[in-house]
Amino acid sequence: MRWGVYARLSYVRTGREEQAEAGLERQEDACRALVLAKGGEVVEVYPDEGLSAYQPGVVRPAFERALADLEAGHIDGLAAFKLDRLVRSHEDLSRLWAVIQQTGATLACVHDSVDTSSPQGEFVLRMTVGLARMESANLGLRVAAQREQLARQGRPGYGGTRPYGYQLDRVTVVEAEAQVLRDAAARLLAGESLRQVALDLNAAGERTTTGKPWSPALLRQILSRPRVAGLREHRGTVVADASWPAVLDRTSWEELRALFANPGRRSQIGRPRVFLLVGGLGRCGAPGTRSIGPEEGICGKPLISGRRGDHRDRAGDGRRYLCAPRTNGGCGGVSIDRAALEDVALEALAKALAGPGVEQALAATAGSLDQDLGAQLHRDQEKLKGLARMFARDAITEPEYLEARAEVADRIRRTERRLATRAGRGPLASLPRGLTVEAMRTTLDELSLERQRAVADAVLEAVVVRPGRVAADRVAFVWKA
Repeated sequence: MRWGVYARLSYVRTGREEQAEAGLERQEDACRALVLAKGGEVVEVYPDEGLSAYQPGVVRPAFERALADLEAGHIDGLAAFKLDRLVRSHEDLSRLWAVIQQTGATLACVHDSVDTSSPQGEFVLRMTVGLARMESANLGLRVAAQREQLARQGRPGYGGTRPYGYQLDRVTVVEAEAQVLRDAAARLLAGESLRQVALDLNAAGERTTTGKPWSPALLRQILSRPRVAGLREHRGTVVADASWPAVLDRTSWEELRALFANPGRRSQIGRPRVFLLVGGLGRCGAPGTRSIGPEEGICGKPLISGRRGDHRDRAGDGRRYLCAPRTNGGCGGVSIDRAALEDVALEALAKALAGPGVEQALAATAGSLDQDLGAQLHRDQEKLKGLARMFARDAITEPEYLEARAEVADRIRRTERRLATRAGRGPLASLPRGLTVEAMRTTLDELSLERQRAVADAVLEAVVVRPGRVAADRVAFVWKA
């Protein structure tokens, strides 16, 4: 009778390959002895190394080959060291048992008293697989409980790639990498794009913990994780303060998360920005029925990017700001050279921010932000009072009250911290104060296009372009303050 021998190890520990090989050899030797005692001959060995027989979705090549050989009649029996080395799920057992019934093959194990040539052996087979499945499920529950306990204690987990900014122990900060994250966060909060920051990191030779180049999506993912703010997350929820130091202060991290979550923000993951004022800032000033600030009776549609339609030899790159034609929802009444309009806009920004302009703009924008945060703080304080009234009327249970109160109180603390550290944030904060118009224009010209747009967004409501020929005479600025 021709027999196959199946051997499996669930995992191989790093640095212990020799032990793994010895484990597979011990299983094979014991199975060969069993086959010899039955008067059979081993014609094939099927080893699966480092593969689970319980985890869904795991394909075991040697196991699949053994089933195929049994079904094709290449072997008449299959021997294993223990049944749980061969199968640990009812699905695999059903497949194996169907092949055995179809072909009349025999299954035998060194341990577990499994021998399908008898009714008693079939009963033991089914019972043993059920016990093995229960053991695996219980092990999974214990592991899940242990991971949750570690999380609620603020301790790091285990397994996976080393987190950027921390050593292998997941607690000790790698200062050089931490500074990379701090610099990236500061640039993003100042108005630069994820794409530009990732490009600069790669150009500087910075790499991720796996040695790969940075991508905008990966940079956003790392900066969004609670870990970098010294918080422990479990199943998508922050459950405790972490036992490791934070790389980013809590306020910066929360502002980054809000920045990434803003649906109106241009993330710059794809193509880089080429036009400064598209995306709603440049508006059509042709005659119409709308108003933007003091600019009344205008079309008001956002200007889009385009190129000249003729081929005459003219200065510039041909790029223009346009109001879309009527067939595309615009009026088609405005077209202006990109370079000319952006030069006028940057000159206006330089005049507005020269001298005390930066301080005045910071005070105005901070006041607006403070009002929003203050309104949020007031709403949450009122929610706390409302929760207390609902609990007093037995409208909610004590656990519901405590859970909701903890969530609202935590939001109040975060808002209070953001209000306390509001000064010095945003794209205007890094601009020098007290410059002349010429010096401020030079400063703006040296900024990246993303930083220029962030400065413009901070102080401008719109740039209205009316029909005409001379750029400086056609443009009106609607300021936020």
